[in-house]
Amino acid sequence: MPVGARVGVPFGTPILPGEVIEDRGDLGIGGRQIVRIRFNVDPDVVVDTERPAEELLPPPDPDEAPPRSRRRTARRPASA
Repeated sequence: MPVGARVGVPFGTPILPGEVIEDRGDLGIGGRQIVRIRFNVDPDVVVDTERPAEELLPPPDPDEAPPRSRRRTARRPASA
């Protein structure tokens, strides 16, 4: 997988758009190619991680926005 390639990164339920930023070589189990990828989880949160190239997907359609997760807040019982 070449550096600069646009990829889809499975991240929980959504597939997020990412970019290959480094080819780490055949370091994986059985000689699998490992690549470093960069993607945004939120507009302010950028993630760099390493994954086997075979686990990456085609980039998602930019017109289809991934579902945004909502943080749950704990409900506290009403105090008397």
